Amino acid sequence: MFITGSTRTGKTKLVIEVVKLLKKLHIPSKVFVIASTGVAAFSIKGQTLHSFSAIHNTTNFDPQNLFEVIMRKTATRTWDKVEALVIDEISVVDSKLFDGLEFVARKLKDVDKRWGGI
Repeated sequence: MFITGSTRTGKTKLVIEVVKLLKKLHIPSKVFVIASTGVAAFSIKGQTLHSFSAIHNTTNFDPQNLFEVIMRKTATRTWDKVEALVIDEISVVDSKLFDGLEFVARKLKDVDKRWGGI
C-alpha cells in the first residue's frame, strides 16, 4: 500500500490506523513500524529504518554488503520475526538502500517473493 498526499492531510493518522489493523491480523509483536527519520518514527511510535535494520554506520548500500552487515548483528532475529512492515516517509529513503533491504528480506526469510513475503 502506498499512501501519499499533501502536508496536514492526515497521512500519519491513517498510517496509525493501518498499523492497528495489521496488529489485529498478525501477532502484534510481528508488526514493525519504521520510518526514515527519528522525527517520523516518533510520530508513528516506531523506530528508524537504520535501527530496525541494524545498519547504523553503513553507507555502502550494496545488497550483499547490507546482508553481511545485518548477519553480523542480532537484527537477524528481528527479520525472522517480522510478518508486516510499515515504512513511513519512504520517499526520503535512498533507492539503493531500499533495494538492498528488499534483497536482505528475501535472503533472510528464504522466500523468493518481494520483501521475502513480508
